[in-house]
Amino acid sequence: MELYVLRHGTTEWNRLHLLQGHTDVPLDEEGRKLAAETGRALRDVRFDLCYSSPLSRAVETARLVLGERDVPILTDPRLEEMNFGDYEGHDCLDDGTAENRRIAEAMKMDMHHFDAPPGGETIQELIARTKSFYDEITQNPAMEDKRILVSMHGGSGRALMLNAWGGESFWHGCVPKNCTICIVKLSHGAVTDIRQDVVFYKTKVRDFYAQDNSTIEEEKV
Repeated sequence: MELYVLRHGTTEWNRLHLLQGHTDVPLDEEGRKLAAETGRALRDVRFDLCYSSPLSRAVETARLVLGERDVPILTDPRLEEMNFGDYEGHDCLDDGTAENRRIAEAMKMDMHHFDAPPGGETIQELIARTKSFYDEITQNPAMEDKRILVSMHGGSGRALMLNAWGGESFWHGCVPKNCTICIVKLSHGAVTDIRQDVVFYKTKVRDFYAQDNSTIEEEKV
């Protein structure tokens, strides 16, 4: 089995570094371009199936990556981004206010101790629901020979990947860039290889999570 765990393309809220969570923010034009470029780079990769978060930015990313391939897209709410409740629409970088500074530091450094936002969910709930999806797919013998595209989000994608990586590091070094893919190979449910955050597009995009707005360099693959 191979899982291609894909983060959705960019949105206007990414550009404004606002927490999106369950808010259904659509892709922007650059996000559509990144997804289409990724799809062209993967045109020779055969996908048997695609699962997606039901949020439109993830579904549209999956459609653009798959292009004209006749691959069903099945939506699953377990793949949705973390529900940030009252924090949705807040700046997830430090804008100088005490509340946003606390949110920013918790998001970047220690998600395992990120307090549940009012009206939102805990990190433990996010990890549990993505684990339920991961276990269901990877422990299904009928999926053993499948290559599956999984279109989701930065936070929920990292929660899902905890099952492959193990350990305690939630972000595993960084917030994934938009339209990057973690490729996980498994045999009978056991991970045999992982490629983290592979970039398949050539367009240079801004790192919306860097305080200095440094440019992401093109990665050769």
